[in-house]
Amino acid sequence: MNKQPVNCLGVVLAGGKSSRMGQDKALLTVQGESLLLRASSLLKNVGVDDIMISGKTHGEEDIAPNTGPLGGIYTAIANHHPKALLILPVDLPLIDVQTIRQLKTIGELTNRACYYQHHYLPLYLPNSAFCHTFFATNYNVHHPNGKHAGYSVRALLQQLPHKALPLQKKQALFNANTPQDWQQVNAKLAENRISHG
Repeated sequence: MNKQPVNCLGVVLAGGKSSRMGQDKALLTVQGESLLLRASSLLKNVGVDDIMISGKTHGEEDIAPNTGPLGGIYTAIANHHPKALLILPVDLPLIDVQTIRQLKTIGELTNRACYYQHHYLPLYLPNSAFCHTFFATNYNVHHPNGKHAGYSVRALLQQLPHKALPLQKKQALFNANTPQDWQQVNAKLAENRISHG
């Protein structure tokens, strides 16, 4: 019996090499919880029960490795066939439930890819014919690099109906890539604890 397609698959992108951080970003902790577990918890808190961890170390290996976020997105579509995806990078330690929920809600209402202005990730992505056409045209696992120069989330979004939302909380999408970034994260978390204490 064929399994029914998942309505919305949560995808945690955790396949990066963390070379600038010098340690695995997915295992860094915020208030005692690893970024990997935190990302999964946030997705569950917005009603996404089916979650895939993208990346060989912590989850599913990309069909074509070293192809960046789109490698994880393509693998999620190819392996799970969801109706839509809610994609969250693991290295957003300050993101909150409201920021993710808004993407999902507006994406479902409009049936469009939704992201925040100037940030292509996180992303709500309907698994549409537009997606299939993009990957069929651009994704070639036999290519030496598994991709070509136009292979990016931005290139994907240019090929399908999308909506860029204004970001209410600027710090929510602060991307932690280096030890210096992580110091800023800890300072911001300490500041938030004091202001809410």
